[in-house]
Amino acid sequence: MRKKATENPQLDRADVLLLRALQEDASLTNQELAERVHLSSMVCSRRRQALENAGVILGYHALLDAARVGLPESVFATIRLRSDSHDDIAAFEEAVQGIDEVMECHALAGQLDFLLRVVAQDTPRYEGIRDQLARLPGIERVEGSIVMHTAFRRVVLPLCKRPPLATLPRAGMAARENQQERIEWTICSISAARSR
Repeated sequence: MRKKATENPQLDRADVLLLRALQEDASLTNQELAERVHLSSMVCSRRRQALENAGVILGYHALLDAARVGLPESVFATIRLRSDSHDDIAAFEEAVQGIDEVMECHALAGQLDFLLRVVAQDTPRYEGIRDQLARLPGIERVEGSIVMHTAFRRVVLPLCKRPPLATLPRAGMAARENQQERIEWTICSISAARSR
């Protein structure tokens, strides 16, 4: 896993096309990726490396079917801590990482402190995980909602949306370049919509 960058880099059209292609198929070779985004192999490799170094690309992973690998149960668990002190929050965040079945942990604003996504072999196994959670430092309450079915799940971020007008070339650039920029972003948007 790569370290997140502290600042958001400025992405141009080529970066966006490259990122979308990698999200759709991270197994593409550099040559295949370059052809997909209409760049030379060398430029494509440099851009990809720059996006990795900037923390935009965090890593490359195989997306598994949880049910087919014996983890069909999916639960969203909410956590409420006894206090909102920095030490209690930090202690919980560190401890919950020790439970492998907790796939995501999100700190929340409001009445609840954390939302977890948990996978398990079955309901009895989740109950064991819930008991583990209840014993973690600072826990006041654990509640879970079992997922009955997943209507859809997106793993590709919507990067190919047409940008706001403010981000398109301003007056001073050739009208032809301005028009071409708009056309290419629109095509990108249409391609993204069709691929969903």
